[in-house]
Amino acid sequence: MLSSSFFPQRLSFLPILVLLAGISLSEASVCRYGKGTQQNGEKWLEKNLFVMQCKVESNGAWKVEVVGCRLPSGTDVPLNGSVEENDSQWNCTVGQDGTILLQQGSTKCDGHDVGTRWVDRAFELECRSGGIQKLVSCISDDGTKIPVNGSVRKNGFNLTCQQFSNGTVILHGTKTVNAQSRTGEVIMKCLDEKNNAHDIGTWWIENERFNKTCNRNGVVEIANCYVDKDGIRVPIGGVLIVGNVKYSCEMTDQGTIRFTAGPKDAAL
Repeated sequence: MLSSSFFPQRLSFLPILVLLAGISLSEASVCRYGKGTQQNGEKWLEKNLFVMQCKVESNGAWKVEVVGCRLPSGTDVPLNGSVEENDSQWNCTVGQDGTILLQQGSTKCDGHDVGTRWVDRAFELECRSGGIQKLVSCISDDGTKIPVNGSVRKNGFNLTCQQFSNGTVILHGTKTVNAQSRTGEVIMKCLDEKNNAHDIGTWWIENERFNKTCNRNGVVEIANCYVDKDGIRVPIGGVLIVGNVKYSCEMTDQGTIRFTAGPKDAAL
């Protein structure tokens, strides 16, 4: 999980209170709601969502009121209370206008509790309130953490965790070296995951799947996904069918690039 989802359902309902007089005690020990009668303490469901209950006072007065909300699983949530089920928290509340509201919100992020952090490949994520996943930092091969849009200098290289406006996140390294041919000139290069330096304007294949380019100022960008055996390049966000095989190159919710291949009729 990168956001929480809410599925509000509303029912305007005011408790019914009726005072009865001049009738037998047996007649007064029931509620008369809708087309039927209900015994004291009896509960039933309205609109497949709201739990109703009959309450009879000692003086014969009775009322029908909402005492909770019922989830699709059959679990009851008490009025003004909450219940956790799977990775969701359900709240059954009363609004200022008397409206009953059932809300669903995530309490975890793919099984991770709110406030915890975990590592997914080269990225450190944090679970925020509402089940929202937030990228905290990039992690290099040796375990060094680089904050989002921040840099860490290590072994002569500037390691940068860069997040673009489109959500893409790239971990790259640059190293400044003095040119031997011309004194004082500074040359910027890009560093791949194996600490190999690349000149600006050059490209290389990393992890046998991703075509990376060294741009100006040492910025590394993923240009496309690459199929090594055929030399096929699939643009980011694109799908390419070659023969009976379908290739997909997509950006995930966490901003990473994912390459998949399968039968052309399969849903990748």
